[in-house]
Amino acid sequence: MKKTKTFKVVMCGPGDVAREIIIAREVIAEWNQKNWEEHNCGLKDQHWDTDAVPSMDARGQAVINRDLIDSADLIVAIFWRRLGTPTGLHDSGTVEEITRAQAREIPVMLYFSDIEDTRPVQDPDQWDMLQAFRAKALASGLPWTFRSRDDFRKRFGGHLHKMVLALIARKPKAKAKKSKPSIEQTATGSGNVQVAGDGNTMNIGSIKVPQDRRGKSARDLPGTIGADPDMRTYAKYLVDKYIECRLEGEKWIRQYDRPFSPGSAHRILGGGFGVTNSVYQIAQSRFQEWVTSAQAKIRRTVFAKNIGHDIFHSWEEHLRQRGVS
Repeated sequence: MKKTKTFKVVMCGPGDVAREIIIAREVIAEWNQKNWEEHNCGLKDQHWDTDAVPSMDARGQAVINRDLIDSADLIVAIFWRRLGTPTGLHDSGTVEEITRAQAREIPVMLYFSDIEDTRPVQDPDQWDMLQAFRAKALASGLPWTFRSRDDFRKRFGGHLHKMVLALIARKPKAKAKKSKPSIEQTATGSGNVQVAGDGNTMNIGSIKVPQDRRGKSARDLPGTIGADPDMRTYAKYLVDKYIECRLEGEKWIRQYDRPFSPGSAHRILGGGFGVTNSVYQIAQSRFQEWVTSAQAKIRRTVFAKNIGHDIFHSWEEHLRQRGVS
């Protein structure tokens, strides 16, 4: 007897795309009705509003991540006029869900609604954040747009069928076998860590990690911000400004779900750039994009909003101060 495959499809989006979420779930139900027997496969649609479980053991988005995102096979994300509510780690819950899924190499189907709305934009900050995210998505992938809900229903149905066939054909990843270390480190003996040589190499057993004359090691890889002193210095400057604004802002109002930890600044400012622990690892080709994103996050902090003007100098001013033309 063939075992039926079931794929979890998680629907994501701010509150203004509730109708699109309903349409997407209807399309998934139609796919099941037409294709379940032929492909021996079914789709289980999920959304935080119906499938997350109330819990007080973590921040809200962390609970949603645990219950839905971390076990999803496919993410469907939809935006219209809002980006969503900040989570403390990302600009919105949907952005955090997309970023988390991409980190797990889970496919994300991203849609932007171009349906006209005669009502004025109620939250300009939300609109600006959405446009910045949309531009970034267009530069890094292939999101889709639609001008009517009927158009979305038709397009999504075709896209979903192709994606499910790709999921069916996908071979499961082989589990990596755990290998025992060939050298056991002790305080003495061949497995211990020893510093030797001319100061430009560090010997760890038989492994050599190259270092330059200033002591920089592998984290400052060529082609990354960390390898360029001007980029690295400006990146550190913006990180410090972001920390300053977050800490000052919390004196005014509690803006985030939990107290801000300065140690998380690198992770927050590096979010969406494939960086897990340090903005210095961002590719030099994405530096200006990161600068724009970092400056926008500084401006959105409570403290910076109350100041009413930019409290950081530009990249060009930074170069002038360093005497670089």
